[in-house]
Amino acid sequence: SLYELEFDAEFNGPFQITTYLKRAFAKPELINEETKWTATQNGIIYFTFQDKIYRYNPLNLDFKILNTDFGGKPVTMIKLMDQDTLIAGTDGSIYYLDISKDNLGTKIKQIGGLPGKVIDIAFRAQ
Repeated sequence: SLYELEFDAEFNGPFQITTYLKRAFAKPELINEETKWTATQNGIIYFTFQDKIYRYNPLNLDFKILNTDFGGKPVTMIKLMDQDTLIAGTDGSIYYLDISKDNLGTKIKQIGGLPGKVIDIAFRAQ
């Protein structure tokens, strides 16, 4: 079984975890060993399943597929650049996606011609 947990962890003094919510995940069929996860500060969760990225709002159990088409290639990385931009990686490409309010993963730009599967990216201050 796959569960969704909401908890608080106290790191000062004795280590203590307080659980607020435990429920079965609403769509466990979309999760496998290759699933990648990230979340925004306002609690929206993004996760991958094969060649799709899903936006999940745990407050209302709303699942939406992001608009960008990855050409059938499995998504191998997702990472937040900031609260309005999600970066996704596939075999040979990096995609910058707009996840700001009222946007559902519209492609901002794509960088192609990269060797192998993209699994991570680092940001450098300018």
